[in-house]
Amino acid sequence: MWRFIVRLLWVGLFVGQTQATAFDAALERDLFQKNDLSKGGETQFSWFGLKVYDIALWWSADNYDNSEKAALTIRYLRDIPADNLIAETRKQWHQQGKVTVAQETAWSQRLKQLWPDVSKGDVLTVYVESGQESLFYANDQPLGSVADSAFGPAFLSIWLSDRAKYPKLREQLLGQQ
Repeated sequence: MWRFIVRLLWVGLFVGQTQATAFDAALERDLFQKNDLSKGGETQFSWFGLKVYDIALWWSADNYDNSEKAALTIRYLRDIPADNLIAETRKQWHQQGKVTVAQETAWSQRLKQLWPDVSKGDVLTVYVESGQESLFYANDQPLGSVADSAFGPAFLSIWLSDRAKYPKLREQLLGQQ
């Protein structure tokens, strides 16, 4: 009996790792290839040993700084209510000090309209094109957009700014590690 349980655990561990490292192939094909995006970097975010999400950054040039287009893909490894995601987004904007109160308020209201609660395995993607609206997807389905062209760079700065809370994660997303 114990051998059977150990085998089930090993199979579950293997399957879980496979799912956590593969991003949505349909979205990759339809959005990323259509816009000539290449994966720059990817990593996993953990908090006090708890795996929270896998994250990947895609861009359209030889490096992120020269790119006119980018996409950030997050595969959640646990269930998180949308309100918690929005609260953490607002917290990061506030800590970085690059977003006005009016922007934070307006953008947060729009995110409340767009973002679903996420479950383990769900993928949220934001596509940002310089000077354009930012498009959101849940798994491979469009959620809608944020029309303000300042939103995309501010949202990506949560992970990519020099003031990002997790510099090692930033380096890995930018392909520097």
